[in-house]
Amino acid sequence: MATVEAIASEQPRAGKQDRTPPVTLTRENNTTEALFARYRQGEPLRPGPLAKILHCLPDDEAAQARDVIRLAQENFWADWAPWRCGLAGEGKPGFDDVMRFLPGTGPFARDFVNPQKGDLVVDLFGGTGTLATYFTAEQRRTMAGYITIDQNGQLKQTAEAIIGKAGVRNGHFLAQDLGRGLPSEIRNVIRKIDPDQVLFVSNFGMTYLPAQEFQQLAGDCFSPEFTLGRPTTLNIHMLRDGRFDPVSCKEHFMSEIVPRNILKSPAAVVRAIRAVKRMTQFGFDVQDVNPVWYPRETTRFLTEIGLSVIRRDETLVWGQSIAMEAVPA
Repeated sequence: MATVEAIASEQPRAGKQDRTPPVTLTRENNTTEALFARYRQGEPLRPGPLAKILHCLPDDEAAQARDVIRLAQENFWADWAPWRCGLAGEGKPGFDDVMRFLPGTGPFARDFVNPQKGDLVVDLFGGTGTLATYFTAEQRRTMAGYITIDQNGQLKQTAEAIIGKAGVRNGHFLAQDLGRGLPSEIRNVIRKIDPDQVLFVSNFGMTYLPAQEFQQLAGDCFSPEFTLGRPTTLNIHMLRDGRFDPVSCKEHFMSEIVPRNILKSPAAVVRAIRAVKRMTQFGFDVQDVNPVWYPRETTRFLTEIGLSVIRRDETLVWGQSIAMEAVPA
């Protein structure tokens, strides 16, 4: 059996060098069963695959492994924060420059989440709140408020500026490691805003949690302790196969996105092209330090805690990502 000490000794800081994981993760070799078997055979797992079997480990090993995983994830998200949390068109080309053109975040926000008048959107792992800019002008004008929650407290000032510039009322940033559940102060914010409904939203981030932490956070979203009994839904946008297929995305981007936008937005297209290489590397690195779950697994986690998936959209990003809405069963 691999020791947690051996695993820890092999973990460099994520995001600091260009590399791919030693083993490409697939639906076949990235099952909990397959990863646990490799671990039992003494193979040191990277933090991401290790996080996927945490709930299978004895308590003492799981506690040690959590420390290793937490440190790797904190380093990873801190290293990638400037690229991940910037606003399209500002600073160096980053994640948002690409996502502006992909048929993923926009349709997820505008059409799937689709906040109505009086709704409060709570963006889990929301970073600087760039998701707020993807809603329509009417949605931003009439929604009751928008809260972004992220563990990186240094993003607060930038997030509140972006949310304010988007024209959303009652914009808030809350700092919290969501692996430990929702922050207690969300109660006061919800009480103050007094929304008709609370729409919890995860644009990829929630499905990078270990199984037990995922279920805790999903449960918190429906707990009156946090929502004060308001009607609630949980809307999750996740990858179908753990990461975007870089070849397929590049083909779609060059054959569809570039011809459609190069004349009207040439500078934006150039920024997106420059950001694509880093986005491919991000796709490799994110699975190196975070567990990669698949839609059937996520659905099972939700079902196990009494939630039901009532709606799906499997067409996002040319079929490479899926949106699902969960409510109490």
